[in-house]
Amino acid sequence: MYSYESDLSLGCEVWRREDVEKEDFAGVLKARISQTSGIGLLWEGRLKHLLFSVGAGIDLRRKDQLVRAVGLELQYSS
Repeated sequence: MYSYESDLSLGCEVWRREDVEKEDFAGVLKARISQTSGIGLLWEGRLKHLLFSVGAGIDLRRKDQLVRAVGLELQYSS
């Protein structure tokens, strides 16, 4: 059954390993594309004890406001 309020979204993740022997992940790039909310990109990573996330929302349908949102999150883990 089809609904006019439905939305189709596709996403993927690409992991980057820091050390193959330890299998310790240093970061991940996440991407998604959606019919209603456009394109979303997010990078989550770690630098020693600092955890960070950087992301952006992009709407290709609006040429006057291409980047809808930009975000940065920092966390300290001891």
